[in-house]
Amino acid sequence: MKKRVLIIDDEEGIRKNYKRFFHALGPTLFEVIEASNAIEATNYIIREKVDIIILDIQMPNIDGQLMYEVIKEYNPDIKVIVASVYPIDQQKRMIPFASDYFDKSQGPTKLLEKVSQALSAV
Repeated sequence: MKKRVLIIDDEEGIRKNYKRFFHALGPTLFEVIEASNAIEATNYIIREKVDIIILDIQMPNIDGQLMYEVIKEYNPDIKVIVASVYPIDQQKRMIPFASDYFDKSQGPTKLLEKVSQALSAV
């Protein structure tokens, strides 16, 4: 069954790279949706079933910390992986209850591992 991944990141290059990576793994495994800001992301979360979210912290207007609260207010069961250039210990202090944390320097293979672990914990 295809899992829907929502990537929330203001950097288009990051979103496109993640999307290409997930698609390369097999279009039958993941459907990837992109949101460049909190408003787009909230619209997707309200309208669509989302299995897991990859959430950037540093974004204009509404940052990842506030977006995390919005996500959990709407649906506390959605898995959220925080993805940032901040070190993981700092990510944990900023958003303490996320499903997992990803340092963007770790590369896409590590991200896939974290997504797979979070989805298997459902």
